[in-house]
Amino acid sequence: MIFTEDFFAPVSSFPNDDLIQLVDSSTYENVNFKKITHWYDNTLMDDSKADNVIYRKKGNDYYVRIYSHGNEYLEKDTMDEMCNLTDTEILLLKMKFYKGIRLSGYYIKGDTPAPINYYLSASTAPDNKGSLVTSGTIRLFHQFTTEVDVSYFGAKQDNVTDNAPKFQEAANLKLPLYIRNLNPNPAPNSETYYLVKSKVRLFNSATGHGFPKLKVTDEINAFAPNPDEYFRYSIFYVANKICSDYMEISGFHLDGAWNGVHEGSQQQAPIVVVSSNNVKIFNNTIENALGDCIQIYWHTIDGVQPLQLYCKNIQVYDNVLLNPLRANVAVISGVDINIERNHMEKAKNFVAAIDLEMDKWEDPGQLMRNIFVDKNYVYAPACDNAISCLGVLDGLKGISITNNVLICSEANGRAINLEAGYGLIEDVYCFNNKVKCLLALRLTGEKRVKNVTLQKTSPVEKDGQYVLANIGWSDDVKIINNYSKIDKIYHENIMCGGKDTRNVLIEGNTLESVQYRNICLVSQNENVIIQNNVLKFKYHSIDTDPFVDDPSTATPYCNNVRISTNIFNSTDSLQVAFRAAIPNIKGFDFGNDNILNNVVGNVSNQELVTINGSHTTATRKYHGFLGDVKYNTDTQQFEVFRGLNNWGPI
Repeated sequence: MIFTEDFFAPVSSFPNDDLIQLVDSSTYENVNFKKITHWYDNTLMDDSKADNVIYRKKGNDYYVRIYSHGNEYLEKDTMDEMCNLTDTEILLLKMKFYKGIRLSGYYIKGDTPAPINYYLSASTAPDNKGSLVTSGTIRLFHQFTTEVDVSYFGAKQDNVTDNAPKFQEAANLKLPLYIRNLNPNPAPNSETYYLVKSKVRLFNSATGHGFPKLKVTDEINAFAPNPDEYFRYSIFYVANKICSDYMEISGFHLDGAWNGVHEGSQQQAPIVVVSSNNVKIFNNTIENALGDCIQIYWHTIDGVQPLQLYCKNIQVYDNVLLNPLRANVAVISGVDINIERNHMEKAKNFVAAIDLEMDKWEDPGQLMRNIFVDKNYVYAPACDNAISCLGVLDGLKGISITNNVLICSEANGRAINLEAGYGLIEDVYCFNNKVKCLLALRLTGEKRVKNVTLQKTSPVEKDGQYVLANIGWSDDVKIINNYSKIDKIYHENIMCGGKDTRNVLIEGNTLESVQYRNICLVSQNENVIIQNNVLKFKYHSIDTDPFVDDPSTATPYCNNVRISTNIFNSTDSLQVAFRAAIPNIKGFDFGNDNILNNVVGNVSNQELVTINGSHTTATRKYHGFLGDVKYNTDTQQFEVFRGLNNWGPI
């Protein structure tokens, strides 16, 4: 029995045979050594290559140890073990004695989904402690092929570790990202989450399994505004994805860590999509955003120049979006944007829950085209607007708002606010929405609103009250088959007119104003049809008002108004169906197919008001009187028109 240390000792007298059978002096296992002249890479042996474990020298000869179990994997339990291989292990890998390394965990054995294999690599890319790892003098590489579980990059769900760099290294492989909830059934007060201190740019889909929570650092609540640090404390962002394949972000609980008070920065949305196409965001809970829960944006971020000035085909659906400082969903510039079946709650009265609003007002090229908002529940009881759009510099075309529940402030809230302050708003369809607010639809803005339909609006709660529409600066508006009841003095169901409002159809609506009037045509109206409505009122059902913002530059008018097939129901028998207060009303027609119940007259025109048209017939079920009526303030009586300058009491 000859031990290795005896055979290779400098004074050893054992013969230098070509093949030697020995006993390892440390492990006492049988080992074999073979005499050689070249190293494993076919270079000549020299003393520098003798490591005294695998390659040894005896006299002037060199020997290599022969292993009987070669061509297997070197087993390692943790990343730390793999990063600290011994010189012998490294040499055996270089010699291809081992196929590679089988790694069975990251921090402890079994904390990754399954063991994975690493192989020698000649890559000079940076070590990312996941797919490419440095150990001593060698690089080790694992080829992820279908998806990347972030645990292989050392992500920790411990509320402390900053996972953003680890997520980013995994995302940089441009494969689908996979994040698991390692604590799906936490004990009370023991919820764990993945902490992130900076945003992660996605290049492919990201999927949460078991609904993992990712939370922004609380440092966000001390962050001051900085125009060069948009989305510094966001979680996921997508930029310049313009390929045809869909990217998906789903299955996450994302917490923006906003404390509900701090307002030092407003651009920290947990999910941001920038200048990209074909992205789906669904089945997530997103809350506490210091900014918007989801923002669909364009612009330069971190030096990444936008390839286009809009996003296209972005689908946001089946999410729960809670407690943002700004909007639950904000579309800054987008084409073909679907916002469907989301549950939204918002407490802060700052920005609308769904905000369609461009940024950088002076920059051309931003688009707002084909925005579909369907089947969402929006609960924003303190907000001025549930859905709002201020227009786009190059014009907005195509908004569909259908089948939603829209709840905002009952004191002054608008369910749908279209204010064309920065560009034309055109082609808007609002159908079958349930509302709880002061005003269901507001149209205004000097850039004008065109081709709008409001149809089948109803209250969230039985007998709920709201003003139906306030229409101005508008063309081609249809108010059809809606319900509206309001029980406030000086509040009518519909306010229509101002700044050349044209081509308005009010048809098939049920309107009740308990203390006031149903419809007011104010200032400037042309081509208004009011037909087939059921109107219940206390103070003149349809009224006119000559108010204009600047009498020196604007003239009130009310031309081509047709009122037909309506049912007027007054709760005060001294009221009239239509009161004319704007001078020189032209093309007016009050049809004989209107039905007046408990109404003193069909048309009342004040002094100095001329009405041109057919307006003196109606069907009545109370007084047997037909004709124009005015109220004599001196006698405090209504008088009927009997001829030119001839008025007499009824």
